[in-house]
Amino acid sequence: MINISKRGVPAGATNRPQDLDRAIQRRMPATFHVPMPAAAQRERILQLILRAEPTAADIDYSRLGAATEGFSGSDLHELCRQAAVYRVRDLARDEMAREAQSKLNKSTSDSDDEYVDAVRPITMDDLRLALGKLKESKIQCGSMAPTMRIELD
Repeated sequence: MINISKRGVPAGATNRPQDLDRAIQRRMPATFHVPMPAAAQRERILQLILRAEPTAADIDYSRLGAATEGFSGSDLHELCRQAAVYRVRDLARDEMAREAQSKLNKSTSDSDDEYVDAVRPITMDDLRLALGKLKESKIQCGSMAPTMRIELD
């Protein structure tokens, strides 16, 4: 049997409140504006996201915090995810090159068959590449450009 004395409170969050339908807005009687993180906050968020990942010593969190103006925590998480993908792609490309070289050499010695599966740490270059792609994507989808609301009601 369902206990109707227990009630939940629906909550929603969005980075684009201007895109919410008025019917949704009417059903959410209270709204709270949470501003985008400042540069120092973005720097700390990036450190928290990357703390479980192997990272190179060349990462300049201060510079990344400044370069990610207008990024939400979710955007920063995607930035780090994309940077991590670059190192895995490099590992896969290196492995394919090793396999191709080994087939050309047709060698079966132990030294040639050594398998290296170590994923390198995330570098500042990985983060720069990911930042460029993410900024390009944000500009194309309009989330970094000034927004204009078109009333549909």
